[in-house]
Amino acid sequence: MIDLKSKTKSQKIIITVWLILVTLILVSTIFSDDVGVPELGLGIATVISIPAFVIYKMWG
Repeated sequence: MIDLKSKTKSQKIIITVWLILVTLILVSTIFSDDVGVPELGLGIATVISIPAFVIYKMWG
């Protein structure tokens, strides 16, 4: 029972950190749009979201 709770807590932490990272990247992508490098931000977001999704599926 304790292991199940700690796994859920770790899962929530991973998801929270991932959401913060994606939010920061999307915000920086919006601000860097004037510079002309939004593709870089979207690329980084994709690179982060794929392993994060895999980790989420493994934990789930």
